[in-house]
Amino acid sequence: MPDYVLAKISTSKYWYITWTEGRRSRRASTRQTDRREAEKVLAAFSLEYNPDAPAILTAIDVLDWYYDTHGKDLHRADSTKDSVEILKAFFSITPAHEIDPQKQAEFIAHRRIPRDKNRTEPLSNDTINRDLATLSAALRKAFEWKLIEQPFKVTLLPKPAARERFLTRHEVAKLYRQLRQKRKDNKDYKHVLLFARIALNTGARPGAILTLTWDRVDFSRRILWFPVPGRAQTNKRAAVISFDHKLEAALLRAKKAHDELARKSNQYPNEVIVFEGQPVKVIRKSVTTAMKAVGITDASPHTFRHTFATWAAMGGAPLYILGGALGHSNPSTTAKYAKYQPEAFKDVIRASRKKRSA
Repeated sequence: MPDYVLAKISTSKYWYITWTEGRRSRRASTRQTDRREAEKVLAAFSLEYNPDAPAILTAIDVLDWYYDTHGKDLHRADSTKDSVEILKAFFSITPAHEIDPQKQAEFIAHRRIPRDKNRTEPLSNDTINRDLATLSAALRKAFEWKLIEQPFKVTLLPKPAARERFLTRHEVAKLYRQLRQKRKDNKDYKHVLLFARIALNTGARPGAILTLTWDRVDFSRRILWFPVPGRAQTNKRAAVISFDHKLEAALLRAKKAHDELARKSNQYPNEVIVFEGQPVKVIRKSVTTAMKAVGITDASPHTFRHTFATWAAMGGAPLYILGGALGHSNPSTTAKYAKYQPEAFKDVIRASRKKRSA
């Protein structure tokens, strides 16, 4: 029989059962934080677990396999990794094909409870859906590869109504003034200002901007290459988009600062958005804090993208071209911006009233 040992890991508050099986290290969560309770789970586990039985992949097995073979190559690999760890900690050694609607409901209830001392409100459906979508993708892929039996369908929570909020030009001007003033006051908000400029001038998704590197900024042709080389495109496609002289000036300033710091350290990151010498992984808090300082309390980093699209539609940009710039894979996603082009509707009405010759 394997030698089972209780151990703690850095990414979880629970005790884990660890052992070696066929020269491979294995572990399973006890779902217990108390050592004595964990020992009870260990005793039951050692009696029930049979290493000679046909292999039944657990949630941990499938989620680890999914991340190693698919998840790490996704556009938001960091977010996928976070979801994988959250799912592993909850479902643990549950056979992957037995994650039924009841267990999914228990997971949702578990995620609803705020665990951050600075947070009191429950997690949103969007946040929980990110974890459920990862679980669904992992189970589906494992079934396609014939690693597990037919899994239960993972049902996502209802999506909230689409946000219609976009910034006015006056609000953007106030935000720029606020961020420039912080730069003058030697408060390091340069990364937020540059992020805002790129987002408002290109409509790129926040994740695409944060992973943009200087080798994909083409100053000679004024082009930003948001697709990451070697990374498979998903439905959320990254676009290749041009930039104007105003964004060019901001990028040139940032590139000059980057090159000076890179000369001092050959390990300086090549990402465009950097804070205190490190690539920025999440920028939501910094952006919302800057917005609140100028009275914008109902916006997020994604609002920049919606603002770009809305302004472009108002300016008369053809929707099929706008969809390409935004990287939309479905034309219906872009169609929601048609309401910002009243002239287009007038053309439809005029066309419907035209007399046709017999």
